[in-house]
Amino acid sequence: MGDVASAAWWIDERDRKWGGHLAVARALIAAGGWRRRLGQTIAVAPLRPVAAVIYGLVARYRRHLPVPRLPAAREARRPK
Repeated sequence: MGDVASAAWWIDERDRKWGGHLAVARALIAAGGWRRRLGQTIAVAPLRPVAAVIYGLVARYRRHLPVPRLPAAREARRPK
């Protein structure tokens, strides 16, 4: 459980596991469109260390980041 609580994980069809910034890159690649290009950019060897630092900062300070409030989320929290 510790691994799952500490980082994002992507497990591909061949059961390969990708953690942290590489998991985000794989998810973006799978999403397609412009996100695919972003994921490919993150996964490029020269940019991996930069992506790892950014991922670490986001993970560390995620509680302080603004969260978008979607209409469906507001409806779910509204008392009945």
